[in-house]
Amino acid sequence: MKIHHVSLLPGTVPYTQFPDDLVERFQLESKLVYVLPQSLIGHLQRMPPLLLDDAALRAEGQLSQFAEEQSAGAFRCMQPVHYPYLGPSEVEISSAMTEKFAKTDPEGVARDLEKKLSHARRYVQGYLGWLIRQREFWTDLDHLREAKASSSGYERVTPVFSRVSGGEAMSAPPPRIGRERSLCEKWRLQRLESFDLPLPLAPQLTAANPYSRTPPGAIAPFIPDIYPIEGSGETPQALEEIRRSSIQSHLREWSEIIATNSRLKREVKTLARQFQLQHFLRVLKNRYPEQLRRKQDLLNEIFAVEFSVSKATIQRDVSELSFVLKRPLSALF
Repeated sequence: MKIHHVSLLPGTVPYTQFPDDLVERFQLESKLVYVLPQSLIGHLQRMPPLLLDDAALRAEGQLSQFAEEQSAGAFRCMQPVHYPYLGPSEVEISSAMTEKFAKTDPEGVARDLEKKLSHARRYVQGYLGWLIRQREFWTDLDHLREAKASSSGYERVTPVFSRVSGGEAMSAPPPRIGRERSLCEKWRLQRLESFDLPLPLAPQLTAANPYSRTPPGAIAPFIPDIYPIEGSGETPQALEEIRRSSIQSHLREWSEIIATNSRLKREVKTLARQFQLQHFLRVLKNRYPEQLRRKQDLLNEIFAVEFSVSKATIQRDVSELSFVLKRPLSALF
């Protein structure tokens, strides 16, 4: 069997070995290929009747294993695409990771970090679930896709904002990515890992933020307005009032969901699940259109097990996501 050895970008493992039949099946050399999680593949294998044949399930499992080894959510021309928001909201941290800076109670620190990071991760996934339900976002994305296709014939999304490091803000992007910058600023994104995987901006505490620098001697906490303001006292209350008066109209609905004391916050968990659900459903239906035709009821059962919810819950999710689920995935970048 022929093995493809692929050199990776700096910072990744030395190479990936892709069997020739896997490369040909998924067109890995020229396509952006999304990966299914091992748990979902397992449910597809165990729950009768089988929706996919043994060869498909075996290939999906093999590709997923390669991705899992590199924490990748996709492969772009055989290079891993790292995207952290397609897994469970719960973050796992071992005491071995915290004992270096928490000598007295590393296990307690690990539990506290798990709770805080899982909480923040759920809000990011919730925002993504809300974002993909906005027709205005998809319209903006389609305009960007059309502009890139007509200008170069090569669909590639360029990173717009880099994470600030060492107090250095990213220099102004070249004009060719002006459209990406406008879209990312509007929807509070750091970049688009692909047209299907938007990456939200993260809060930062630095002397500069992704948009501008601050004067020397100042510290500027950068909290994008897609994140909730938490805590008690005058400062959080003042920040909440400022945000409420300045929020842009296209983000107002999300702002109301995450507002302090909002009863709508319970929707965040649902939206987080829906973001992952629509992605994996689109992957399956775009990859196996004939095999999965008129099989939505069986898919609902499988995803109910995957997300540990009732089948009725998944049915409601699918109904609410009907617009999104009709969209094809990106073929290239």
